[in-house]
Amino acid sequence: MFVAIPKKAQAQPACNYGLGGSCEVTCPNGTGSAGIQDCPQIGGGISEQCCVAFQYDCDSGTGPGYCNSPNQQCILTNGYFYSCQTTCNGTCFSGNGCPGGYSQSGSCALRTSQNSPLIQRTCCVANGGGPTPPPTCNGQTVCGGWVNPGANTTCAGNNSHRNCTTTFTNCTQSSFTQYRTVNSCTAGHTCYTDGTCHLTNCTTGEVNCGACGGGTQPANTCNNTNSNPGGRTCHHNGPAGCLNQVTFRATDCSYSYNTCNNTYTCPAGSTGHTNCTTTLTVRLFIDYNHNGVKDGEDPYYTAANVSVRLAWNGGSNTSAFDNTGTHTFTVQSNNYTLSLVGVPGNYRIISRNPYPIGMGPAATVNLAITPLYSISGTVYDDTNKNKIFDPNCGNPNPSLCDHGVNQGGVTMVFKDDGSKTTAAINGDGTFNSGTTLESGTYTVNYTLPNGNEWEMSYPIPATLIIDVGKPGTSRPCNDGTYNDVACDGTGNITGADFGITNEYPSHVGICTDQRDDNGFTDPLPQPPGSTAACGNYSLNGTSYPLVMSYADICPTNAGTGIIFSGNQDPFFGQGAASKTNWSVGNTTYPENYTPAQPGVITTSYDYLVGLAQSSGIDFTNPSNELITYCDLNNCTLPSNLPNGVYFADGDVNLNAYTFPSNKEYVILVNGNLTINGNILLPTGSDAIFAVSGNIIIPPTVGETDPTSSDADIEGLYSAGGSVLIESAATPIQPCNNDASAIDKRLNIYGSMNANTKQVGGSVQNQRDLCVSDVICPTYMVSIGDGNPDGNRVGAGTGVSYILNAPQFIMHKNYFYQEVNP
Repeated sequence: MFVAIPKKAQAQPACNYGLGGSCEVTCPNGTGSAGIQDCPQIGGGISEQCCVAFQYDCDSGTGPGYCNSPNQQCILTNGYFYSCQTTCNGTCFSGNGCPGGYSQSGSCALRTSQNSPLIQRTCCVANGGGPTPPPTCNGQTVCGGWVNPGANTTCAGNNSHRNCTTTFTNCTQSSFTQYRTVNSCTAGHTCYTDGTCHLTNCTTGEVNCGACGGGTQPANTCNNTNSNPGGRTCHHNGPAGCLNQVTFRATDCSYSYNTCNNTYTCPAGSTGHTNCTTTLTVRLFIDYNHNGVKDGEDPYYTAANVSVRLAWNGGSNTSAFDNTGTHTFTVQSNNYTLSLVGVPGNYRIISRNPYPIGMGPAATVNLAITPLYSISGTVYDDTNKNKIFDPNCGNPNPSLCDHGVNQGGVTMVFKDDGSKTTAAINGDGTFNSGTTLESGTYTVNYTLPNGNEWEMSYPIPATLIIDVGKPGTSRPCNDGTYNDVACDGTGNITGADFGITNEYPSHVGICTDQRDDNGFTDPLPQPPGSTAACGNYSLNGTSYPLVMSYADICPTNAGTGIIFSGNQDPFFGQGAASKTNWSVGNTTYPENYTPAQPGVITTSYDYLVGLAQSSGIDFTNPSNELITYCDLNNCTLPSNLPNGVYFADGDVNLNAYTFPSNKEYVILVNGNLTINGNILLPTGSDAIFAVSGNIIIPPTVGETDPTSSDADIEGLYSAGGSVLIESAATPIQPCNNDASAIDKRLNIYGSMNANTKQVGGSVQNQRDLCVSDVICPTYMVSIGDGNPDGNRVGAGTGVSYILNAPQFIMHKNYFYQEVNP
């Protein structure tokens, strides 16, 4: 099955991610970017920034952007949020340098009031290291950098100004000039360095309006946190027992308490409070192009089988989407995560999952899922080689119809990023990715199995480039116009079929030497040891089964032939050269044919014409001209053709003919020779055809029964160009629909030579026996008996033509042997 997943677009969180965020092209003054990577692109490719106000970032102090201690600073820590970080582990001193007994350790910042700017000062630590008790200055205590004028009191806690409180009835001048002096605070108030006087009896806790509407709290009483510049502030200007307005730090909700009626109102843009709620609307859409953005083609998901889980520290709430793909939560100020639950297996989540969000004002979040698709097909044995998978071919014999085969392997490559996955091929040849593929373009490759049994039928090369995706969208299904491949209407690809075949033409020699200096290629269908026979052949009156395991077949007691492969490695398919495996020539040890007389092939037309003329044969004598005995364009030789050497100046179309017994003939053709029927030679007779051009064997010559070894053409044939064994099939229809052959098998007894002019001719077999290729040759060259099946009366044995060759083409061979030193 498929396990790899195509690369998908990463979802981008909306610009309301974080507290008080908004989407801007450029962040305005007083705000900071929460990260350009967290915002989607808008039209024209312009990137938005998620802008967050600075005052909303440092929320551990009592004022906007303010930290609890002057040895802390508000620092950007995670790319889009600021937090209070300790920058001084000692004491912040004003002035230049540190006092005696102290050493400088960096710098720190002081703020003279809640709304005043930070002032850089020196961070000093005792020479012994670590924090020290606060020193005094002119009898006044320095608490964490804050000075309370007056009596020498001790700072409490961790040297924090929030715990340093002194009550004065009159504010006095501070010796630290950075602090303002406000005199004459009224009784019950404290003088603070922001230049104001505050109530002294404010206590920790949230606003309590239990006394509203006639309560007992007196005027000038605040039930809030400590009223100092580092904590919360309490403004009192309402009637006795009622607090008209209270302002909290930025991370709480700035709310109004209206006329003592116990109702709270969160103003627009507020950042939440435990008594203030807001709405979070979550919508689920189908992202057809999986870019993380709801485009015009992307609908909302309306099936009622997906839920969304809202989780926070200490709890969660899971609710189903309605039939519009929407669900709304009522939430308070907090940090949350959204997770999709129950997404069907034919979809994948595109958005961040879980999706984090910090809630302030009402917000809407779009979450995306994308549909998944599949690619399926069959690896099949294309028995009729029509390049279409047709398992129901109409033949009563199912084995002759196409059938799936578990051979080779299929891989898919996602065009966008090159990721690959391998498909398992089932026993029936089918494969299926499963519903795992996002819409997009896939290159599906097929790899033939190792070995020499199979070759591609369709497509060639073995690659399909196809698309899966929703019809009517920007990424629809596309079958690529391949045979069998189709879109099923929902975006899946079916029929991604690969046709292979083990039925390819081969040939065999019966006790013959065979040579091809450009590389001997003979894809034999049977490995050595096979017993599947294609009828019989006969040698010296004995019949043997014809098993297509060897390029040269010869009984052991009759010796064997040799395969010559020139300067290329021979190829025998599943078979071998012979039982003895005699082959000569390869890429490592090349062995090309070299004539004994350089440039001269002794069977060539030119050589034999010269030889005949030097022997006194006159081609101008009508008795030696073939045209005297037949029309060269439609030549049927007479049954009483005399012995002799005959010359034809032009192309010859030779009809079927059986030569007389015990005769010898040499026929020289200055042109092409087309053999239109069976040419038979009885034992004891011989015929040599030497042609300056090509020898052409039309598709009508041969055996309709592919298992028949009866002779079709007998004699010795030599072509200056090529030997063309023509086919009746076409590329569109190479076989009959039932996988039987359109072509005939050709049996040659004697020999067949090509390229005797040495200009590049070859033996070209254009025939194909289709399903019979697995056991039978398309052509055979034999020196055996030409009538093994009894249907060729008058056909002789092939070796006879060699032994009875005309005297004037014979050569003397000399053998030397040293018999006595």
